[in-house]
Amino acid sequence: MINFLTTRDHAYTLENPRAAIGSAIRIRTYEWLFGQNKLPGGTWVFSDHDRLGGHELTWAAVAATALEAAGVRLLNRPANVLNRYELLLKLKMEGINCIGAWRANEMPHPDSFPVLLKSDHDHLQSHVALIADQSSLETKLAELRRSGIPLRHLLVISYANEPIRIGTWRKHSVFRVGDHFLSYSPVIEDNWAVKYGKVGHSTDEELTAAVREMDDNPYASMMKPVFDAAGIDYGRVDFGFANGRPVVYEINTNPYVPKPMLEHRRQDYADANNRVLDRIHTAILELDTEGASVNIAWPGKARSLGFWHREFLPFRP
Repeated sequence: MINFLTTRDHAYTLENPRAAIGSAIRIRTYEWLFGQNKLPGGTWVFSDHDRLGGHELTWAAVAATALEAAGVRLLNRPANVLNRYELLLKLKMEGINCIGAWRANEMPHPDSFPVLLKSDHDHLQSHVALIADQSSLETKLAELRRSGIPLRHLLVISYANEPIRIGTWRKHSVFRVGDHFLSYSPVIEDNWAVKYGKVGHSTDEELTAAVREMDDNPYASMMKPVFDAAGIDYGRVDFGFANGRPVVYEINTNPYVPKPMLEHRRQDYADANNRVLDRIHTAILELDTEGASVNIAWPGKARSLGFWHREFLPFRP
């Protein structure tokens, strides 16, 4: 059995592999976890770390420690996983990345511009404009505070990504599933934020390059040290390129695994996507283990407080 832990509102990310793989996958939520005294055996994958509050991460770590002590196979150990801010700091310090990150409430002076603003607890791009210089950054942060928006969970991140043609940017992705590193289709948009991709915007040459990237998997060895630095065994890293070097933006510990692509203007592109999905599904199946159930001893009032907190919280980021 492979137990994936997600937040309640983001369990949909694994519905497609569960449909493809079947009963080997169990999608469980932290809401459920915090109400249990005993956990079933099998492999456990902890995801959605950035959507958990500090005390929730502590409780997740309690469960992970108990599972690990019982000899359970564990991926994304909560105590080891770095959040976005920690990861960007570490990657720059180790010379892997060229971009920096600063906490907005510390009124930073970044060492390079442009910069962007991003929350440290979700994957949305709520602030869509690049900020060109220090004066503009200070003005923007002051405006946010005046409008009542706290800066505590906001990051200032230097931006680097070269357009592949005028007005067009590309973002690359590599999935990690245990010991497997798999390049997925790059995303192309007419927007520097390049998140979901724009249908019909890619040229035939760019689609051919995407097929080659998915089949040749050229970035696996390049991204392994990034995942290792982050303490992440399951997730998807997103990155671009600047001056010929990769620029890592983030690692999502609960990435959406898409459905097979049934049609596309280029059948070879659809086929390459589906081959990667098959490899992801196979890698997930390789995580499967068996084992006895494990007792959990929650500290203090963690269980009752956890039940109240998550059941009555109206939404998650």
